[in-house]
Amino acid sequence: MEESANLIFQNERLREQIQNMSDEMANYQEEHTYMLDMLNSLLPDTMTQIDRATSKANLRFEELPRQPNDFMNKCTTAIEAVMIRYIKMKEDLIKAKQDLDDKCKSIAEWTMKVNYDSGEEMKAYQEQNKKIRMYENDIQSKVSEIHGYSSKIKELKGKYATVEHQLCDIKTSNQILEQENMKKKKELVDLQKSLEMEREESRKKDRFIEKCQAQETHLQSQIRNQENMQSLKLEKDNLKTKVLNQHDDLMKTKNDLESMKHRLLHVQTENSNLGKDIQVLKREKDDLQTRLSSVAGEKLTKGNPSITDLGDPNRPMKIGEKYGELYDNEWTDAMENVGNVKKYYSDMKDVENEEIIIRHLHRLLECCYKECFEMADGQLQKLGTTFAETMCLGPMSKEETANLPVCREASIHRRANSEAFAKYLYGKKIVCKNILNDWDYHNKHENVMQLLMETTFFEKCVYLCWSMAIQDPVMYLDDDLKAGMPLDKNTYKEFVKSGDTVVYVVWPALFLHRNGPLLYKGVAQASWKKAEQFV
Repeated sequence: MEESANLIFQNERLREQIQNMSDEMANYQEEHTYMLDMLNSLLPDTMTQIDRATSKANLRFEELPRQPNDFMNKCTTAIEAVMIRYIKMKEDLIKAKQDLDDKCKSIAEWTMKVNYDSGEEMKAYQEQNKKIRMYENDIQSKVSEIHGYSSKIKELKGKYATVEHQLCDIKTSNQILEQENMKKKKELVDLQKSLEMEREESRKKDRFIEKCQAQETHLQSQIRNQENMQSLKLEKDNLKTKVLNQHDDLMKTKNDLESMKHRLLHVQTENSNLGKDIQVLKREKDDLQTRLSSVAGEKLTKGNPSITDLGDPNRPMKIGEKYGELYDNEWTDAMENVGNVKKYYSDMKDVENEEIIIRHLHRLLECCYKECFEMADGQLQKLGTTFAETMCLGPMSKEETANLPVCREASIHRRANSEAFAKYLYGKKIVCKNILNDWDYHNKHENVMQLLMETTFFEKCVYLCWSMAIQDPVMYLDDDLKAGMPLDKNTYKEFVKSGDTVVYVVWPALFLHRNGPLLYKGVAQASWKKAEQFV
């Protein structure tokens, strides 16, 4: 009887386990159905809509509804990530196409303008024809590179189509898995019915055993009980074997679902790699556009100060503004060193010490400009001469040397890296090493000049003077005005005292180029006294 009770208890437990497995299987089926619906209906339609979009305004993304199941939410998040990545790729492709169209239009407009103006400058055009062809060939090569990158983008689209085919394969596998799950569920129902029938038979046998115990002897009842127990054990073993087989099938189904999850993660990883490839191609495309812009801008602005590149932060107009800010800010701060120079001029008044600092600051600016101009000119001449000698081009004038392609490329590179080179000049103390030599001023002092060269004023002087010297044509810092000369109030402002005669220059005027338009008025100390008193 105890063994029969245990068997009945075990049968109840097996039934509970089967019921739990059935619930778990239902959950897996629901998750699987949701994932298939998302992949079959929403994702292909969204991808088709994105492919047909021709502008960013048509590209829209709406979040998918969330479910109470964590696995469903993870699947929804993964599909949203794929859609967002695909929209981003489409936006980048649209922008790249628009940028390429704009560049082609600007080049076409520039070519038409050059052809229109070529009637009056036919001779000059013929001389520069070979050089222009060289740049046109360069542009063609860059356009070919852009087409090459377009091919790469098409190749990436092909890879994405391959990923879509893989997703279709996954859908097919999911359908097969769903059919298998239905079969397993049906088998589970049959197994439950069989188990119920076996339980009923077991009850009948129990009742039969009780009747036999009342009618037969103790020995016969023991014999009959042993036979019945052996039969029940066999039935129990068979039932246990069936349940284990069903459990193995369920585990196999679960493993198949895990495999599908891993394949989905693999697809997401491939999408991420495609996004990285697109970023690399985008950076290369921007690089090519920047170089193409630099070449076209150089051809337009070469030797023509009336045409400026509005995208250049170091164009002459901006340098003029920074030159004025240098006088208003750093020059004023440097004038606060009046108290620090008293120890070198103990017998002079504060007003006289201020004049000494002003003259030292003017000398510092003037020397910095001259040395930067000589260094910039010497760089191109040395580079052009070396190139001409290497290529056996023969003797060339200064202008011919400056027009060599290697010198033009060096000028573009030099302007692009002007700030870094100015920091190098200031950090290594290359300029103004012999600033006091050949300076005819009786109150000059080495310690005063050293004090001023440690201020922010000198650092910005180096940067601005180097930026002036590498312009084409070179910006001009006036050095023609001397003490005793008449004060031109259209070019210079009066410092503290008014008058018609220059006593000394406080801040030189800045011009776009020599004999060119004025960019920033200078400042000079003036007086009404005769010029002979200031010589």
